[in-house]
Amino acid sequence: MMRVAAAGAIWICLNTLSPACWSATPTLPAAEPASRESLVLRVTLNTEDKGDIFAERTADNDFLFRAEDLRSMGFKNPSAGVQMVGRETFVSLRSIEGVRFAFNENDLTLHIDAEPQLLTSQTIVVQSQRTSPRLLTPTSTSLFFNYAIHSSNAGGTSSQPGFAGEAGWRWGNFLLLTDGSTVTHDLTGKRRFVRLMSSVTHDDRDQLRRTVLGDFFTPTRDLSSGVNLGGVSVSKLYGLNPAYIQFPMQSITGNVALPSELEVYVDGQRTRTERIKPGEFQVRDIFAYGGARDVQLVLRDPFGRVQRLSYSFYFSDQPLRQGLHEYSYNLGAFRHRYGSESSRYGGPAFSVFHRYGLTNDVTLGLRAEGTSDLFNAGPLATLVLGPSGIASVAAGRSSIAGRDGAAILLSYTYQSRRWGVGATVRRDWGQYATLANPILISNRKYEATATGSYQFGTRGTASVSHSLFRGRSAVASEPTAGQPFAIAAPEDRRSSTLSYSAPLVSGWAALTASVGHVKDRSLGSRNEVSLGLTIFLGGGYSATANHRRDGSTGSQSLQFVRQQPVGEGLGFVLTADRWSDGSGDTLRGKSTVQYNAPAAILRADLGRERDRHGRLWDDHRLSVAGGIGYAGGVTGFGRPITGSFGLVKVAGLAGVGVAVNGQRLGSTGADGTLFVPALTSYGTSEISIATETIPIEYTLDSISKRISPPLRSGSLIEFAATRLQAFTGRLAADLGEGLRALEYVELRLVTQARSERLQTGRGGEFYLEDLAPGTYEMETTIDGRACRLALAIPASNEALVELGQQVCRVAPDPRSEDRSKRSH
Repeated sequence: MMRVAAAGAIWICLNTLSPACWSATPTLPAAEPASRESLVLRVTLNTEDKGDIFAERTADNDFLFRAEDLRSMGFKNPSAGVQMVGRETFVSLRSIEGVRFAFNENDLTLHIDAEPQLLTSQTIVVQSQRTSPRLLTPTSTSLFFNYAIHSSNAGGTSSQPGFAGEAGWRWGNFLLLTDGSTVTHDLTGKRRFVRLMSSVTHDDRDQLRRTVLGDFFTPTRDLSSGVNLGGVSVSKLYGLNPAYIQFPMQSITGNVALPSELEVYVDGQRTRTERIKPGEFQVRDIFAYGGARDVQLVLRDPFGRVQRLSYSFYFSDQPLRQGLHEYSYNLGAFRHRYGSESSRYGGPAFSVFHRYGLTNDVTLGLRAEGTSDLFNAGPLATLVLGPSGIASVAAGRSSIAGRDGAAILLSYTYQSRRWGVGATVRRDWGQYATLANPILISNRKYEATATGSYQFGTRGTASVSHSLFRGRSAVASEPTAGQPFAIAAPEDRRSSTLSYSAPLVSGWAALTASVGHVKDRSLGSRNEVSLGLTIFLGGGYSATANHRRDGSTGSQSLQFVRQQPVGEGLGFVLTADRWSDGSGDTLRGKSTVQYNAPAAILRADLGRERDRHGRLWDDHRLSVAGGIGYAGGVTGFGRPITGSFGLVKVAGLAGVGVAVNGQRLGSTGADGTLFVPALTSYGTSEISIATETIPIEYTLDSISKRISPPLRSGSLIEFAATRLQAFTGRLAADLGEGLRALEYVELRLVTQARSERLQTGRGGEFYLEDLAPGTYEMETTIDGRACRLALAIPASNEALVELGQQVCRVAPDPRSEDRSKRSH
């Protein structure tokens, strides 16, 4: 029997060329103990074919496999029943708990069934965060300048023309940015230029970190507000990579006994299909927007059996994924009289916050702010309550000039596909002070808001809200020696609102309506009613009518709009308003017209108002704004640069249409370039060419490119074009007895780059493509003799150039020359 097994193993190796045959060689029976035999088995594991594998069969019909062979089959950690055979480690199949097997001696096949937990696990990633390899992320040097010139006339009085400007220089990962505008002096009424913000920004896209040196606004957090400082700021900004998801994503673990097809559904929408092997599996990075979502896994095995696994998760952008940080550290000096004076700075101030994803369900943080007189700090926390929503808490304690205060803010939100609720409660104690300019002391006692909404499918959405605010009595205050501060005015207010919005006529119209009741200390109680109807007329046109009643005051408004094109074109807003308060009516008409020209934006705001006493007031404003950008050695002039900009260059071709994200922006000019003033910084923009505008004799290397430019940067986006120019002619040979057309002969054309072979046709016709103007050598063979000519290619703009008849000269017959010499 052992001899037969060894012979069978050798025969299988020769006929199947199994890789296992190269890892070991069957030994002769005489070298093995009588209680075992060596076999080459065709192995299946949970119905999956694993190929031909060597095994040792024992006398009691157990099978020993090398540990590495079991791992290559898919076993996770085959460590039970270990035996040494020679110098190798073998594992007894029978010793592995959860394994069953059946051996067919006739065809030497072994069928193994293993529990899924014994097999290696596999991971399926649903939400990939990799950047597309085709995405361009330029870092070239660029410059830009924006300008705006405006003039106004209000109430018959004309003001001096105003000017605003902005300049930026991008060098690698650094951005130098400054802007300013003219303002009217309070006393003299004359205009003067005032610098607004100036800064140097460094963005590290790999670490998602931004550093700013200069002027900046600090971020707003719970229980604090943003301020304008001049100094240094370091922040973690996930927006530097919009594809990166910093919010918690969900994972599901399961196992299958057989090879299966896995489908992942989120709220009934299939997001991923994958073939999985037997064993454990993990579906990672499941992500969705908008609160509570249902996730379902559908598993189909080879026998058609279907298993459905359903889960409920809550998705939100408020918490951080486990292990991620979010922070902003800001230190500098207050900007005083921002917008009125260029460089007036006050005392030092700081503002910091840092959040950390402790787990996917718990995000903790700290925030602090202060000056030489103020200190305010407190903890932050965001909690995911399983599938039941998000809760947040923020607390703070402040001290300024011996006055202490505290505050706490609690909030809860839940959003499902159809309905959502939310609540926020804030309580302040003492004289709670926050960083502002001047520092602000809260007069709030408590504040609460509750909201709810329900979506009726295509029939609209209803929402309800209730809020209340209770203030404390005013307290006396005096500025401190270093920093002045102010105390918020007391206010008691309570309001309730019920609103409804719905699309009408298959989306061609929209209705909004709301009713509310407001009660406050200063104005008493009043009811509010609002009703609006918008009709979408197609082609970017729409008309809106609104009616509002607030206590004894009523207003009506009519508006006709043509949507402003992204590229060149005209847009406008025409508005007519009427106010009535019981003592008379006030009427106002206003029109705003804007034309996006290729090189500027022209805008006119024209208004006229008649008050309840019949007096007329005119208010007119005219402006022109544009931008200049430089990148990659190319300068472009166009509309103002609102984010990043691009210069699209199409190989010197004029009139080529260019679109950004599917919206036509314009056409290339005489130099083959188009200035694109609005690209999303760090976002992805697709620049595409309108192929119908490419001349027929040209072909492009690509018709679209995707770009993700840095903050306020310029990019040269080139599309290479190849001109397709053809040349035809007829080839003849001068044989000394007249010309003869060379039909169906092979030619050789020699250029600097290559040697090309071609064939003539009937009448000696030949065809060539893509040759620059110049002279080329052309050669063929007639009766064993070379026939050469110098082919002249003329400069021409025609797509097809006729070269006419070309004559090659036949070299003399060497045999005739030899006979001539002998005769002499």
